[in-house]
Amino acid sequence: MPDMGGMMPGMGGMMPGMGGVMPGMGGMMPGVVGGLYHECDDYFEIHPGDKGAHVRCVQERLKEMGYYNGACNGRYGSKTKCAVMKYQKDCGMEETGIVDLLVLASLGLF
Repeated sequence: MPDMGGMMPGMGGMMPGMGGVMPGMGGMMPGVVGGLYHECDDYFEIHPGDKGAHVRCVQERLKEMGYYNGACNGRYGSKTKCAVMKYQKDCGMEETGIVDLLVLASLGLF
């Protein structure tokens, strides 16, 4: 197969979803590729008590799916933990309340 120079034919030179912009996050975010979390150096988890845009993104996705009805404020509190645990239960996952890579992937965020 000829060398494509890292580009996919018929894709305008870029692979879809590799734009580096997090939907709904107002711009570029380090560690984010095309709206997906990508941590190469560290294992990425979101725990109760965490704060930030990554928490807000999870809250927004859980809200879209009907699991979360609180404010999407980027604070991982009790309502977020309950929503995560309900989602984990419905997906047949261990109900830890921790958003790990499996949860992120199943939400379409990794």
